[in-house]
Amino acid sequence: MTNLSKIFDFLHLIRDLKTTYRYGAQEREGGVHRDSSADHSWRVAIMVFLFAEELKLEIDIYKAVKIALTHDLVEAIAGDVDYRLIWLKKVSPEDKFKNEYAAMEKIRGTLPSPAGQEIFDLWLEFEKGTTPEGKFVNALDKMEGMTHLIEEGHMTYDVPESIPRYADQAVADFPALKNAYKIMKEKLKKEFEKGGIEWKNEYEK
Repeated sequence: MTNLSKIFDFLHLIRDLKTTYRYGAQEREGGVHRDSSADHSWRVAIMVFLFAEELKLEIDIYKAVKIALTHDLVEAIAGDVDYRLIWLKKVSPEDKFKNEYAAMEKIRGTLPSPAGQEIFDLWLEFEKGTTPEGKFVNALDKMEGMTHLIEEGHMTYDVPESIPRYADQAVADFPALKNAYKIMKEKLKKEFEKGGIEWKNEYEK
């Protein structure tokens, strides 16, 4: 099989990312706009260069965009694990990582080298937060998820206490995003207030 043929096999494989829905949208379709992993990754990539340029970050923007575009490729095979399930302790972070690691190994094997290895390394960099670019995209990944929930509104918050501090640690690991995150929390707070959901002081910390 030629390398070009392998690339087309990979493109067919990741097609399922377009129909892998996030935040349990397949369960709550009536109240949630169907947001796919591909939709999410696209907006994270847009956020990468917008925030990097606005904040004049000293990072490799091209590399960060590549991380953003590839960080959820595993979900084409492993599916999306809704954070609510981890919050409710129905799925452990360790099991999630184990399943996604196996999926990424399959993806690595589908592509020719070195492309397959590069995508594997970019994903691991994102998961482990071993570089400024990995930490940056990890924070934006969570901020994009919160942005989606703000847009959907309080009617979709079946586990509201899991949302306000979702990106706290990731932003703490990349503090250049602190002011942007503060703006996002203000927007989320307004949605909580609209729905009569308690906004706790600890959410501000």
